[in-house]
Amino acid sequence: MFNYLLAARLKLLIRQKELIFWTLAFPIFLGLLFYLGLTNTYQADISNEYAIGIVSEDSMTANDFTTALTKETSANFVYDFQFVSRKEAEENLRQGKMISYFEIEGPQTIQLVTKAQGMIQRKLKLERDQYLQEKQSNETSANLTFTAKKETRGTINYRNFYFFTLIGMAIGYGMVWGVYLVNDLKQKGLQSRLRASRLSNTEAMITRIAAAFIILFTEVLLLIGFFRIIFQIEFTMSLTKLLLLCITAIAASLSLGALLGTVMRRFKTEAAIFLGISLSTWMGCLAGMFNSMGAKNWIDQNAEILGKINLVNVVSESLFYLNYSLTADIFYKNIVYLLGLTIVFSLSTYFCQKRVMI
Repeated sequence: MFNYLLAARLKLLIRQKELIFWTLAFPIFLGLLFYLGLTNTYQADISNEYAIGIVSEDSMTANDFTTALTKETSANFVYDFQFVSRKEAEENLRQGKMISYFEIEGPQTIQLVTKAQGMIQRKLKLERDQYLQEKQSNETSANLTFTAKKETRGTINYRNFYFFTLIGMAIGYGMVWGVYLVNDLKQKGLQSRLRASRLSNTEAMITRIAAAFIILFTEVLLLIGFFRIIFQIEFTMSLTKLLLLCITAIAASLSLGALLGTVMRRFKTEAAIFLGISLSTWMGCLAGMFNSMGAKNWIDQNAEILGKINLVNVVSESLFYLNYSLTADIFYKNIVYLLGLTIVFSLSTYFCQKRVMI
């Protein structure tokens, strides 16, 4: 009976063209717009020389650090390191002659100072963190020089970041499936079939969530494949980690949608779906989409918790670090956050539905 209801639920959900549009067709349409609009930006981004100041009295560490960062550049992407005093660095940064500068006090103390926040600054911070982690792991070793790992993640660019965030938004739009699964309980025919099936409330909910999960997971994989094949977006991360991220993020999205649908069960389904789409779009904006990088960076610096509860931001950050970082620490932390969000949303939905007859 469980398999029968699961198959029936899949057939029913596949017929929901509006939901298919928001979770698959619309992200592809946005991806096409971004691809056409960001191609020139991307070409300019990878063809620049970036002036970066180095403020240090420890010449050995400074040379070692700049050598390590130079290995991360490509033929069209160059760091122009300028050894200057702190006063000169501050003045050049203020005048826009430098994008950032590093203040090096020792092998374990390297501060990144920047005026604006953008993708290049995020890459610099990521590479600084990798350098410090490598140095710390080699503290007890006789060889204290930084050795760059052979596996590289390529040159960061705006285009990839926007598509990573768009994938996060597509998963966020998956809330509409959770909303629909809760609100379709209003249908009298469905209620009768569920009572006749003799399934418990929990088993009935599992069939609905499982069907929505299968559809949304398939859509996300199709979206990633479309971006990779058609738009040539780089996904250099491990396939296992990518699938783990998709699974946990989809679970969080569906549970949030179910909670939203439960809270708004007295309203029309369309109203709850519209709220879910709006919420995901706003999360995308706060994650850096639609030229809102300033808002994202402000949140990162002043209200980090808002970034952690933003499903789209967590997904895009995870894809970003998986694609460019040689360490997976941030990725696993984000997986924990997503699991935590799923548990909180699911428990909230459960307690809210205890009075609802299934």
